[in-house]
Amino acid sequence: EPILYVSQLEKDKTIFLPPYVSVHEDKSRNLALEEMYNKYKSNEFKKNYIESHLGMAGSAWWVGFEIYNDSDEYKRYLMEMQNLHTNVVTFYQFQQDSLLQNIETGDIFPFSNRPIYSRNFVFEIKIPAKQKQTIFLYLDNGFESISLPLFIYTPKAYVK
Repeated sequence: EPILYVSQLEKDKTIFLPPYVSVHEDKSRNLALEEMYNKYKSNEFKKNYIESHLGMAGSAWWVGFEIYNDSDEYKRYLMEMQNLHTNVVTFYQFQQDSLLQNIETGDIFPFSNRPIYSRNFVFEIKIPAKQKQTIFLYLDNGFESISLPLFIYTPKAYVK
């Protein structure tokens, strides 16, 4: 799957993420993070998932992508999921197999659970120079449809 390079993001300022993500349908809706991480690393996710609509299967979905900071500087970005009607949105950030962040939010949680006050779900990604990180989202919307309008922004582009 394609890796998102920070140099591309710095040039474009905003990137539509679905061409960079892989997805896995969790029909049981209870697979553990470690199991999903291993499936991702062993290429069991569906690659190059460019559709932005995951469907109404009653399943949960795992979405993963990798971002590499090919610069010599520490970088900070904002990832936004522009679907405000998703029951559970859990954000995971890994670097070298270590979990850095785990944020659980969603429509069924108090608004105060959101790490950044926004009507959409916004997560901060901080990435040191010359490091690669793996980002996961766990999405569960019961038996309602899930769409995937995912974007990543430089901080200045997000504010606009």
